Amino acid sequence: VCGAWPDVVEAIRRLAIRGAPALGVAGAMGVALAAASARDAGDADAREEIARAAAALRAARSTAVNLAWAVDAQTR
Repeated sequence: VCGAWPDVVEAIRRLAIRGAPALGVAGAMGVALAAASARDAGDADAREEIARAAAALRAARSTAVNLAWAVDAQTR
């Protein structure tokens, strides 16, 4: 169970999440978890946290196209 975006990054890295569609969903959920954890922060701090999570999620499996697409879609 992933309760925070770093948990999602770790699950992707250790291949607990496999398959293109699942990676896309996990990436989107990771960004959502980052946004939820940053909701009480100021705008600049929240954006920074979401950007940090997005970069870590994309890097967790850099060749996963669906993962990158979903993370990018959530951060637009």
